[in-house]
Amino acid sequence: MIKCVFLLRRQPHLTREEFLAYWRNQHGALAKEVSGVMRMKRYVQLHPLDHPMGALLAQSRNSKLMDWDGITECWWESFDDLALVAGSAGEIAEKVLADEKSFVDLSRSEMMFFEENEVVSLPAA
Repeated sequence: MIKCVFLLRRQPHLTREEFLAYWRNQHGALAKEVSGVMRMKRYVQLHPLDHPMGALLAQSRNSKLMDWDGITECWWESFDDLALVAGSAGEIAEKVLADEKSFVDLSRSEMMFFEENEVVSLPAA
């Protein structure tokens, strides 16, 4: 299983609230609609929380808080599955990208692929 993580910055004309509302509602619905054709196994949006605990933890580590507007996580079984999407669902991928461009500043956002190495996983209570 591979995971793609997108560190997102919003388009300059949007407030953070507008960005989060669009991302959650319109783009989230689009991701749900195309997930099967895109062969996505999972799609998660991480919306930032402003809490004093964040500053305390960052300070205790001599670190800084990230200033991303959000993070998206997408999972695929393999890079082969992802490549199949590019070939068979190109039109849908273009639709998703066009929607992203309407609210995400892609030139100031970042992405990277990962392989998870689960260390702790507690059963649900």
